[in-house]
Amino acid sequence: MNIEAQKLKIIERFMKLKEESAIQEMELAITRIEMNNRADNSIKDIRQGKVRSLEEFSSEIKKWIETKKNTK
Repeated sequence: MNIEAQKLKIIERFMKLKEESAIQEMELAITRIEMNNRADNSIKDIRQGKVRSLEEFSSEIKKWIETKKNTK
């Protein structure tokens, strides 16, 4: 079974849930999975040296804010 078929099966099962608590549990589980994936990707990037200094990041944010101000 390919990944798209697996996703559809999960969606079908999810649509059958009636209890709000079960839906909330699924939402929490999905959130945990997403956060773990983000953390894993961040650790991978750090190990590969794909990082910026705080100064670089701050400078980029300031430029972004200025760009947003000028587009209004």
